[in-house]
Amino acid sequence: PSTPAFADNCYEGYLTRGTPPSGVTWYWQGTNSTGTSTSNSATTYTVNSSGTYYIRARKSDGCWSTTSTGLTVSLTTPPATPPNPLSSGNSCGNVTLSWNGAPPANDDRWYWQTSSSGTSQGNASASWVVSVSGTYYLRAFNLLTSCWSKFSAQVTVTVNPYPPVPSTPSQSGMCGPVTLTRGAPPPGITWYWQTTSNGSGTLYSAITHTVNSSGTYYLRARNNNSGCWSTSSASVSVTVNPYPETPGNPVIQENCATGILARGGTPPTGITWYWQGSDSNG
Repeated sequence: PSTPAFADNCYEGYLTRGTPPSGVTWYWQGTNSTGTSTSNSATTYTVNSSGTYYIRARKSDGCWSTTSTGLTVSLTTPPATPPNPLSSGNSCGNVTLSWNGAPPANDDRWYWQTSSSGTSQGNASASWVVSVSGTYYLRAFNLLTSCWSKFSAQVTVTVNPYPPVPSTPSQSGMCGPVTLTRGAPPPGITWYWQTTSNGSGTLYSAITHTVNSSGTYYLRARNNNSGCWSTSSASVSVTVNPYPETPGNPVIQENCATGILARGGTPPTGITWYWQGSDSNG
């Protein structure tokens, strides 16, 4: 047979034969120059290691050619597959992927990929923040040979989404304690009352929350399964007006025919005392 053509694909090579004469079939014999295998007569033959490969002719009457045609090939060595990446950081909203080690001190580079056979050279950072659950890959590339590693390292991550921020609570009450009332959270979510915008207390989740002092109060969402908190809180500003002190007991100034009562002291600044007849809650 005529000498096959060879194409190097780093970790694989391809031998391509010509066209045999009529009545003759050319068979690939691997590295055996005297082989008589009839299992492979394809136009292209794939090799996975360096060496000398042979192709031999066979006539339709079963006679083999006295010799084989050989071609010595040398495959380019691909870079080694990187170790599987590490995943760390917050699994709520995003996950940080990072190299498990570093590329060898040669011309190898490691690139993040979204598929196991990816060939993107867009991201060679030592870490990568991802916001979607799935499997991510790291593949080596050699700058001199332009060969990619045969396999990719991989890591599978789960990214839990942040729950939505609660709706703003309503408030009621003018004097004394103010009552805050929340709406209804989505299924699987609990809304917790907080004293700071980034609070993570899980003590108060009742529909109403009574406060005794002026200030800003917060309501933050938490996913019951993942434990993820909303990125921000709903807030409400409250002004609590304190009750005035009870007046001193009145004194009786006259009790003949007509009773005359006098206030038992002077009200504090800003306070007025009103007579309510016989109604204690007037």
